[in-house]
Amino acid sequence: MSATQHVPRVGTEWRAAAEELVLEEAAQLDARKYTSWLELFADDAEYWVPLREGQADPHTELNIVYDDLARMRDRIVRLTGAFAHAQDPPSRTVRSIAGFRFEAAGADEVIVRSTFILLEVRSGRQQTYGGRYTHRLRGTPEQLRIVQKTVELVNSEEPFGNMTFLL
Repeated sequence: MSATQHVPRVGTEWRAAAEELVLEEAAQLDARKYTSWLELFADDAEYWVPLREGQADPHTELNIVYDDLARMRDRIVRLTGAFAHAQDPPSRTVRSIAGFRFEAAGADEVIVRSTFILLEVRSGRQQTYGGRYTHRLRGTPEQLRIVQKTVELVNSEEPFGNMTFLL
C-alpha cells in the first residue's frame, strides 16, 4: 500500500491492546507454554506459514504450515508428547518483534503487521529466522483473540533444518 492510499486508523486503546497480545503470544511460545498460547486464539483461528513470497491464498499453493485450531492442538500434542524425538532436547527460542503497524478491519477487528527475528538453539546449533508477522485480531481492546496469524519467512525458499517449533 502506498503512502498516498488511505489506511483506516486504529485508536490508541486498540493499538496498545493489539501490540500487547502479539508480544504476549511471542512470550508464550518462547516459554513453551503451548496451552496458554492456544488460549490466545479464536475458535475459527488459522495459523499460516506460506512457502513462497507474495503467496496470496493458502488453498491454491503449497505451504510450510496451514492449520486451523484443531490442527494447532494436534501439533501441540505431537510437539509435547513423549515421542517428540525431533524436539529432544526441546528448542530454545527467543524472538524480537518490531515495526508494528495497525489497520482497522471492521468494527471489531484489527490487523497488526510487524517484523521479527527469531533465534533457535537446539543441540549445540543455532538457526536464525526472520520475516513478517500479520496478526488479524478480533474482539474488544479488553478481550482480543487471534483469528489469523501469518508468518512470512524471508528465507522460506531456502534450505533450513528441522523446524518443529512454532514460529
